[in-house]
Amino acid sequence: MKFSNLHRLGTCGNFLLLGSLVLATPTEGGYHLLKKYELGAAPGGKEYWDYITFDAPTRRLYISHNTEVKVVNADNGSIIAVSLI
Repeated sequence: MKFSNLHRLGTCGNFLLLGSLVLATPTEGGYHLLKKYELGAAPGGKEYWDYITFDAPTRRLYISHNTEVKVVNADNGSIIAVSLI
């Protein structure tokens, strides 16, 4: 089967387009880190936390892990309370 020059040109163009999409860098997201607070290890020595909820009117973070919930001041990172469930 013979290919026309137009078909070959289209095929080459498609390869160039796909190649440029692979090499393109993704755009930066709208989110970035503003503050980082060290909360220490959760019970059991794990460094991760399960759920984070933010209460805007009181500016408090509620951070849970396993059987513990920490209430943190969102503005300065101080721990307001620790509750064991």
